[in-house]
Amino acid sequence: MIRYDQLSDNCELVDITDPSDEEKQHLKASYSVTDEMLGYAYDIDERARMEYDDDVNLMTIIYDTVMDSSDRNPELDPTAPVMFLFNRSKLLVFTSSNTHFVAEKIKAMKRIRQDDEPLDIVLKSMYMLSNSYFNVIHKIDTSRQRLQKSLQTKVNKSSVTQLMGLQTQLVYYLTSLRSNSSLLSDLQHSKEITISDQQLEQVEDDIIELQQGLEMADMASDVIEHVADAYKSVLDIELNGTMKLLTIYSILLALPQLVFGFFGQNVKLPMLQDGWLMTIGWSVFLLVVGAIVLNIHQRK
Repeated sequence: MIRYDQLSDNCELVDITDPSDEEKQHLKASYSVTDEMLGYAYDIDERARMEYDDDVNLMTIIYDTVMDSSDRNPELDPTAPVMFLFNRSKLLVFTSSNTHFVAEKIKAMKRIRQDDEPLDIVLKSMYMLSNSYFNVIHKIDTSRQRLQKSLQTKVNKSSVTQLMGLQTQLVYYLTSLRSNSSLLSDLQHSKEITISDQQLEQVEDDIIELQQGLEMADMASDVIEHVADAYKSVLDIELNGTMKLLTIYSILLALPQLVFGFFGQNVKLPMLQDGWLMTIGWSVFLLVVGAIVLNIHQRK
């Protein structure tokens, strides 16, 4: 689907979401979009980067953004690329059904001025998208605090597994933030595109915003790693204790078979005539077994 909006006097927005084959042909004919560019736009593994095509005078910027988590599998990558393709007067934004909210946010931005060019709007959009990382990192830290509080009451494998899931999400966010930061650094020193002083200031603001996100994600990742490692150690200690008890329990259960095995042999057993000794022996054995069972039950 293709939608059109006039964002400013100097920028027409072409909002493209999962285009059909016919729409792709229209983009090629009207905006000089190449097959290679279309491939970049919908490659979910594409990392943040920039590229200038001299032949068609188009700048490509791919930027990672945080996807909506409401209906997403938490085990999958929570970030996705969005492609900006622009020249001096037109801005093409390529999104999928999962990232189309980006185009809607761009249209709703209040920071757009009437004299803004496509590059101005792209830089402001990247600043807006960088802010979205703060929210998800805060949510992860809140979840970590909740799980840690639960683990202080009772250590269980499920909570530790959830902590590891949070750590996995942070790895994705850190990778995405570093990729975006590298892109902005390239843009800051690019000789392929002319950047005004005002635009350069916006690039620097974007870099500062990403750096804050990186620091937050790094700190959250370190805390989760240390907490998860600590409670994994506790689980390992408890498992070792349980294995020791089970080993002792197995040995004690094997003793009656060993003793009664003699009764099937032609072997004279000492004190067999003294029934009270046998009673005492069995009583001690049952007390030991009962104590072990009670200990295991209390540990559970």
